[in-house]
Amino acid sequence: MLNGDFFKKIYEIINYRPFIAILCGWLMTGFGQIYNGQLLKGLLFGIPNTTINFYGHLNEALLYAFLGDIEKSQTILNYQWILFYPAIFDISHWDAYEVSYEIQRKCGLLFHTNCLSFYPECLRRWG
Repeated sequence: MLNGDFFKKIYEIINYRPFIAILCGWLMTGFGQIYNGQLLKGLLFGIPNTTINFYGHLNEALLYAFLGDIEKSQTILNYQWILFYPAIFDISHWDAYEVSYEIQRKCGLLFHTNCLSFYPECLRRWG
């Protein structure tokens, strides 16, 4: 009954942490969804983010700002594109957190009264 696959599934379920999903999203928008196993949704968040970075010249503006040339940084930035960046960034983080939290809630892996409990239905669902 308790073979290696059982413990592997337990590890996979416990591995969904909402905080880590947000940290993955900080690396690049969409990585939080990929961490949660939602590849298509991660790409749907990541491609617009990359497009906004490219057409808004955000990376170049950050480079000039770090080099101390603030005036050039402000002139190179395309504000019409950059206005969409916070919306995609925030929605991506919210979604990654909510999905990861929901996975843990459905599997009963949230801490209740200082004990970690999980339900057999979840284990059957995962394996």
